[in-house]
Amino acid sequence: MKKLILLFLLPILLTAQDGYEEWQKKENQRFQNFVSEEDKKFADLLEQDWKKFQMSKGVKFDETPKVAEMPVFKEKVEEEVKKEPNTESIDKKVEEVIPVAPIIKTEISIAPQIVAPQIPAEAKTLEFIEAEIDYYGFDAKINIPKNINVKLGGVNNKSISQFWKEISGSNYKPFLEQTKAYKEEMGLSDWGYIQLLNDIGKEVFKSSRNERYLFVWFMLVKSEYKAKVGIIGSNVYLIINTKNTIYRTIFYTTKTDEKQYVINLENTQFETKEPLYTFNEDFPGSDNLIYMDINKQLKLNNSLIGKILTFTWKDVQYQVPVKYSQTVVDFYSKYPHSSLDIYFNARKTNIVKESLFNSLSKIIEGKSVTEAANILLRFAQDAFGYKTDPDQFGYEKPLFVEETLFYPYSDCEDRSIIYAYLVRSLLNLEVVAVDYPGHVATAVNFGNENTGDFVTYKDKKYTVCDPTYMGANIGNAQPEYKNSKIENIFRVE
Repeated sequence: MKKLILLFLLPILLTAQDGYEEWQKKENQRFQNFVSEEDKKFADLLEQDWKKFQMSKGVKFDETPKVAEMPVFKEKVEEEVKKEPNTESIDKKVEEVIPVAPIIKTEISIAPQIVAPQIPAEAKTLEFIEAEIDYYGFDAKINIPKNINVKLGGVNNKSISQFWKEISGSNYKPFLEQTKAYKEEMGLSDWGYIQLLNDIGKEVFKSSRNERYLFVWFMLVKSEYKAKVGIIGSNVYLIINTKNTIYRTIFYTTKTDEKQYVINLENTQFETKEPLYTFNEDFPGSDNLIYMDINKQLKLNNSLIGKILTFTWKDVQYQVPVKYSQTVVDFYSKYPHSSLDIYFNARKTNIVKESLFNSLSKIIEGKSVTEAANILLRFAQDAFGYKTDPDQFGYEKPLFVEETLFYPYSDCEDRSIIYAYLVRSLLNLEVVAVDYPGHVATAVNFGNENTGDFVTYKDKKYTVCDPTYMGANIGNAQPEYKNSKIENIFRVE
């Protein structure tokens, strides 16, 4: 009886399945028509006259000069009461932490294999070209649609409108899903994604700069980011709307006081006296701001460099072997100068975390919280050469932790960034960044053990810990900043 019922129902089920597939096909076509209509409307908008905007000069970070040399704490530091057994214990600990001689070596750390969405083999040969993009040492295999290589007729609104019509009619969707998958799997920030699209654009459009910029814009918009393009002279530029400030980058301001940053992908810090021509409307549904935050760990093919850092605490010299990724340093070298919290809160690589933790955790083992904080403070003060950014780079450039390990010199904000990271990670204490005119320091909440100079943040006291005040322990602020105005203060996450 059951078999008879199943045989009776089978034609009905098959008919229902056919009906569903037909309905699904119609729905997909209806959706495709809707998307095409949105692209057509947007292309029509692009064809209208563009407005003229005068650029504002890039915002400068802090024009108050920093000290040319690190100030030295002049009060007499309380001497350590040494006992013979304790001295032996310290010597033994140092030997465990330090190699016999400084060793510098390079090795390659391979990032996990990334599996991007696959395109059917039969479709590849007909519609796609497989390409390998070298993105900071990682070979990203991308299937590029043949019809996405759209040519730009001229640098004007009508040609750009035609470009949008043609590229939006290409088979870009599987390709777009691949690029978004690489962004997620490689741990790229939004700016990293822009760089990835730019590198792919170099492969697609070769030496055609303007077509490459339009391609990056199109892909960002289809990834639902707020982005535009503008024309300055005979060149197309990318325009992005960001959550964060980008310093030394020209911009114009909308009626709602939003800064629209004009991006030269070869050099974000460029100036021009020429006007910009662009349009006002955003593509429907592309509402996401560009975030400069680095919330994920970068997964690149890392070229690892070893380095020995030295510092002295209570007359004992410690040598700390660390590793960092040259690949990550190269990635950060093209990162636009953004707001301080980006650097303080950036996700660090496991390479840096393991090497710093393995060495420093042994040195502070068994110490009180305040002494451990002092040891880490002395490391930040003593282990790095000091130069201001203008002296080292010619302009202000806060450093990510990986960069501080790489460059021969660092200044106040760089040392504060690495100290805050160590205190948060090794001691699990609350830290705030304290931004004075011309100086950046940190302050730590030691609870009942808060002593010395302090700042107040959200009704809590934080003891000043200054990584640029040579020889000063926790609770000692530089004299000129004890009563100075604080420009900005925020908690380090």
